[in-house]
Amino acid sequence: MNVRGIMTEHPSCISPSTAVGEAAARMRDLDCGALPVCDNDELVGIVTDRDLVIRHLAEGRQGGEIRSVMTRDPFTIDADAPLERAEALMVQHQIRRLPVVENGRLVGMLSQADLARHASHEQAGTLLEAISQPVGAARR
Repeated sequence: MNVRGIMTEHPSCISPSTAVGEAAARMRDLDCGALPVCDNDELVGIVTDRDLVIRHLAEGRQGGEIRSVMTRDPFTIDADAPLERAEALMVQHQIRRLPVVENGRLVGMLSQADLARHASHEQAGTLLEAISQPVGAARR
């Protein structure tokens, strides 16, 4: 099976100039932990709920734009890539969400939960454990 078969299609995007508070409200409303950041249909970053806490709230910031807390040039995966490649990328870089691209355009999001739903209990546990290994500041 490939990434396209289990990804979430048509993810909601925000722009780099979106206010931090607006992005947090959008995550709440969509019940999601990450939003891709796009500029004129080009994926330029990703922002997670963790980014909002660690890079914004914990620094005592108020206001501001997403560009100040997003991860620029995030790891991505092609929609036609095999699931094993997505798992390997997520484990290698200890990330829980991958923007999915096709011909350079964002077409979906793949999460650790998406992979777990399509794996055996043993495989899901192994994946969760591998992605969750502490690596200090290298986490995204």
